[in-house]
Amino acid sequence: MPVYIGPVVAIAKSESLGTATAALIIGGLVLLAVSPVVGKMRALFPPLVVGTLLVITGESLTKVAANIAFGANTPYFGNPLTFIFLVGSIILIITISSLTKGAVKSLSIFLAVVCIYLVSIPLGLAKVKAIADAPWDCRGCYPMGSHGRAQGPSRRL
Repeated sequence: MPVYIGPVVAIAKSESLGTATAALIIGGLVLLAVSPVVGKMRALFPPLVVGTLLVITGESLTKVAANIAFGANTPYFGNPLTFIFLVGSIILIITISSLTKGAVKSLSIFLAVVCIYLVSIPLGLAKVKAIADAPWDCRGCYPMGSHGRAQGPSRRL
């Protein structure tokens, strides 16, 4: 994953966020296609090598994760509320993960993000106006329409 951070940021700055997202999707599909070959090579890597790589990867992402968690380069940097949300989300993730099983346990990070977002709305920290002002009229977005009948050329949002 650390290999992706620099190129994705560069693509997003020079092109657009959509282009960076497309690049990540293409990269993910390539990894999916190559994974059976890599899976067969797993026997060549002893646990010590895999563990060392995981520690190095985690350590290299620590600074990036800390900057994101503390709101660096945002108006919320240094705000005590940012730290409260950070600690609250970690506690929520650990609680959901330890008290649940199956799919809910797998979704613990997602559920914590949704909960924290819902808490941030009444505090005025979420930009819900941008969501409300988004062009939600999607008629014509799909070439076959919502009922499967062709409607002519599709319109992209």
